Amino acid sequence: MIMHRTLSLLVGSCLLASLLQATDAAGGETPPMGWNSYNKFGLGVHGFLVRETVDGAKRYKLDEAGYKYIVMDDGWPERELAADGRLVPDPNRFPEGIKPLTDYVKSQGFELGIYSSPNKRTCGDWPGSLGNEELHAQQFAEWGVKFVKYDYCPTRNDEQETGREEIIRRYRVFTEALNKVDPEMVHAICEKGWAGSLSRRQRKATNGTVTAEQRHAAFAWAPELGTMWRTTGDIKANWKRIMQILDMQEGLEELAGPGAFNNPDMLEVGNGNLTRAENRAHFSLWCILNSPLILGNDLRNIPDDVVEIITNKEVIALNQDVLCKQGKIGYSRDGVQVWVKPLKNGDTGVLILNRNDEPVDFTFNFADASLEVNAYIVRDLWAKKTLGTINQSLKLEIASHDVKVYRLGIP
Repeated sequence: MIMHRTLSLLVGSCLLASLLQATDAAGGETPPMGWNSYNKFGLGVHGFLVRETVDGAKRYKLDEAGYKYIVMDDGWPERELAADGRLVPDPNRFPEGIKPLTDYVKSQGFELGIYSSPNKRTCGDWPGSLGNEELHAQQFAEWGVKFVKYDYCPTRNDEQETGREEIIRRYRVFTEALNKVDPEMVHAICEKGWAGSLSRRQRKATNGTVTAEQRHAAFAWAPELGTMWRTTGDIKANWKRIMQILDMQEGLEELAGPGAFNNPDMLEVGNGNLTRAENRAHFSLWCILNSPLILGNDLRNIPDDVVEIITNKEVIALNQDVLCKQGKIGYSRDGVQVWVKPLKNGDTGVLILNRNDEPVDFTFNFADASLEVNAYIVRDLWAKKTLGTINQSLKLEIASHDVKVYRLGIP
């Protein structure tokens, strides 16, 4: 028995090592990881904040955990385009311009991201890129930008009746413009379901229930044109909203794959009044969903418990697995869900979520989640220990709004 358990531990360690090597080799095919200014700072982005954020990201070794992009959201340019149609950085917010900022970000091992819109005006009422797509893409490339969040804002522009084909056309034009200047630039579509009549305002008007099939159809065009695409309206730093967004991912699983990812919005880990358990659950769910991991907290001063969550390489490895399979629900009953994610080396990622407001005792039966064998080597990714070979089931106590996350290997 002791020899068998020792062998299981060694096998588990080998599987983990092989996974991390595969993740490192994945290049740009796995979900983008980084930070965006909006969740914490709204429309208040400026050059000094970006520099301080990069310094914080380096100090907390976020680059070593895989985070790469530092993205400036809405509010960075002057209020009007230049006479020739160019975007002009706000001289008060960015007195040095964008290129020196990009150079600094790169010098610290990260890449700069930027924001624009397929409308005349952005959501915050700054100039967008409609009609100047090639010019603005060229500007971004000249500045050394490697990530563009392209945010559709029909309400600001009184374009709520714009049809599906026109919305898709605008994104296609910008994709083609980016491909001309830098095919490796991340194109982060932020369209929120308007082309499929799924936006919050559209659903409120019709009071309709959205099916998984409708959700799939609404975003079926996006993988061809973007690296990632927003599947919901804006997230908020509260448990109820995070669970709402989680439920909106049903039906989207088959759209995701290498280089193309459903995006249930940026992470709120470390923001608001989320508990430690809720932060851990939120982060783990985005990992099992194969979502881009875009932090939204203040990176200049991160509490220790938040650092522990966002730098857990074993949980991140589920997200960065080169198979790029989005997790699916294998079991859901009485407020407990089991999410299952196939992994490249034959392992399986499993997340067990307690959505209830109180702790639960739960027996995780492998068969209930449609797992194929009766025994697995089980690695607890938050406890960071291998439990050995487990047969058929695992008895658990799960705290309120918390998760258990495991990596299952075949003995």
